[in-house]
Amino acid sequence: MGIVEISHVSQFIQFVEENNSKFRRNQHFLYRGESKHSYVLLPSIYRKTKDVFGTDVNLYKKNERSILTEFMTDAASYISNLSIDDLFRWVQYAQHFGVPTRLMDWTSNPLVALFFACSANQEDGRVYILNSLGFRLLTEGEINCMEGKIIKDEAAKMIWDSENTFPYPVLFKPFYFDRRMQAQSSQFMVWGYKNNPLDELVNELELGGKKKELTKYLEPSGIEIECVEEIDILSEICVNSSNKAQIQRELDNIGINQATLFPGLDGIGRSIEWRNNASNTK
Repeated sequence: MGIVEISHVSQFIQFVEENNSKFRRNQHFLYRGESKHSYVLLPSIYRKTKDVFGTDVNLYKKNERSILTEFMTDAASYISNLSIDDLFRWVQYAQHFGVPTRLMDWTSNPLVALFFACSANQEDGRVYILNSLGFRLLTEGEINCMEGKIIKDEAAKMIWDSENTFPYPVLFKPFYFDRRMQAQSSQFMVWGYKNNPLDELVNELELGGKKKELTKYLEPSGIEIECVEEIDILSEICVNSSNKAQIQRELDNIGINQATLFPGLDGIGRSIEWRNNASNTK
């Protein structure tokens, strides 16, 4: 499927509804908004930058364990009710407060993703749409259907002991320990030991013949398809930078703004500042 471009919220909603209409139950999709199309679908711990010679180097010079240890040490007095042994919960806190981790944020609310895709105007944005059921089935044999405590334990081993416990990213819904997570309908994807961008990993699985195996699983689950090639595991919508301000105004009109997505005085303040900024009212 090619990249779809939208210029209004109504177009975006229409696309989401058409995409969901292939299913009898429309709870198979997760969304991620990126304000810059140049961002790759990688968690922050794996992001790279260019050195003075133009060579790709890791953006964060410390390793994952060192960064998490530093956060746990400095944040312990603020998060006193969390056991020092619950490493994976510490990783979730770290991700929530902007520390580089192997987690990537997704949302089950498409309008939340659209908001973040429009959050900076300098560059075209993207909304990525993940067929979460299809992705889980693609990786089923690779990650052995890990759920709950198994995900936590295996991810902790990978972070703390550098063990290669699972190759592909795993989706999970976290406990909402903060109102912001609930407001944003947050879900997480924890990366395995393959540190490639998500689109490359999906292509790798599809080219390996995994996609052909989906038909027998997806049809009983309610998907209505003519052939398996109609199933897009990962697709994207382009938001042109020139349309971002208009889309932000439309989102604000239906209650998607800083105040609702970032509950608290900070979100209220930022929402009022944005709404009264002359450049946002044109």
